[in-house]
Amino acid sequence: MKKLLSLLLVFILALTTAMFAACAQNAEDGGAQNGGAQNGGAQNGGTQIDANTDPDTIVSDQMTETEWTAAFAADSFKNYTMLGVMSQSTEQEVYSSEMTLKYVETDSSTILHTLLKDTFGTEVDTGEGYYEKTASTIYQYSQIDGAWIKREALYLPTEDTDMYRNIISGEFGKLQYDNAAKAYTATNYALSWGEGSNAEEFSLNSVTVKFANKKLAYIEYVVPTQSNVEQGSDNAPQESTMTVSLKYYDYGTTQVTLPQASSVDEGGNGQADLQMSEAEWLEAFSAANLSNFVVDGEMRSEVTVEIDGVATPVSTTGTILQKYDISDDHDYRYLYQNTSTAEGTQEVEAYTIKENGVTTIYGKNGDGTWSTSTYEGDFISLDAFYDFAELYSEAEYDSATGNYVISDYAPAGSDGPMFNSIYLRFDNSGKCVFVQLVIEDGLISSGTAGDMTITYNLTYGTASITLPEIQ
Repeated sequence: MKKLLSLLLVFILALTTAMFAACAQNAEDGGAQNGGAQNGGAQNGGTQIDANTDPDTIVSDQMTETEWTAAFAADSFKNYTMLGVMSQSTEQEVYSSEMTLKYVETDSSTILHTLLKDTFGTEVDTGEGYYEKTASTIYQYSQIDGAWIKREALYLPTEDTDMYRNIISGEFGKLQYDNAAKAYTATNYALSWGEGSNAEEFSLNSVTVKFANKKLAYIEYVVPTQSNVEQGSDNAPQESTMTVSLKYYDYGTTQVTLPQASSVDEGGNGQADLQMSEAEWLEAFSAANLSNFVVDGEMRSEVTVEIDGVATPVSTTGTILQKYDISDDHDYRYLYQNTSTAEGTQEVEAYTIKENGVTTIYGKNGDGTWSTSTYEGDFISLDAFYDFAELYSEAEYDSATGNYVISDYAPAGSDGPMFNSIYLRFDNSGKCVFVQLVIEDGLISSGTAGDMTITYNLTYGTASITLPEIQ
């Protein structure tokens, strides 16, 4: 099973997943239709800029600050085409993602057409999607069983791609015009990403920007990264670079014709609502969505363990309750776990608060009082939910149950178990409401084998946590 690249920096995540993965339907959603798109072209010194134009041949206009500001203004992007390419390679893997976005904005609606080609080693996935934004609703057109289905969407993919322009829209004067490169360039470029306490400082290897006819024509970022692609027993990360480039053209001439939808789902209980685009999947497992929710679950297992040299069957049942209440000014979490075997019952209950990177754990003593200790990291972690974001391409939709099914999954770089099946289900608002992990006659932990099922039910906006008093 392939392991998607896991990049270390928040900025890197924004420059990969949020853009390219968020902007088209998964290949399983259907084949290609032209959609009536036409290419016009932008002139640059007598050269026609289109999808095939080599960016190195584009000679950038030299801009005043007023022209720079106008080129990045929203009014400049009411009709255009963008070709985005992200690529990264290591000794073990080559990963690239190519996305073409056509955008047309009129007085009454906004229409987009997206095409995605995702390459990981020798595997290639393609996808296509259309979007329509009216005065009151955003719709997504997805191909299901060969037919186009129109249904409500959470947002337009340009909400993600616009970040690329916004990064440098106000950076006039920080990039200098390079006569040799015929572009605005900078190396070892310092950038602040985020706001307030969430702000992070990053350094990019290089930035390149080009303009044609006083409009934005090309952006390129070269970004230092690490990947967790498996490399033998130590699974050591590799240092590498990632290149993200965006070419803009066909200003004022881009055309998009929406496909004829065979059915329209207005957000009812139809099965189509339970299917997720990659953008919606990523949003479901984003920090924004996983900020206030409750996990109510249970665990059952039948395992064989070695007790005094004898293989002994052990049946275990348990309940799990987790609460997460995370906002800009606080991070509260709660865990209660009850586990029962024939030998008795064990309970674990804890609260945590995280401040300035340090987690304080409130643990219950044997006499029922509470005491605190500190922990480096997240004692009650969200990592398992964040990791699901990487599994969209591994999931297959079961229309009979409304579940996505992931088969034979083992977390890369982990000594944990192989899950025979993982089931995930989403509600009509795009939130994950059900998770089930199943091991059948497999290794659960070192020296322990058998069957195990863990089931989580998730509800959102209901977590309210009050930290216990310390006596």
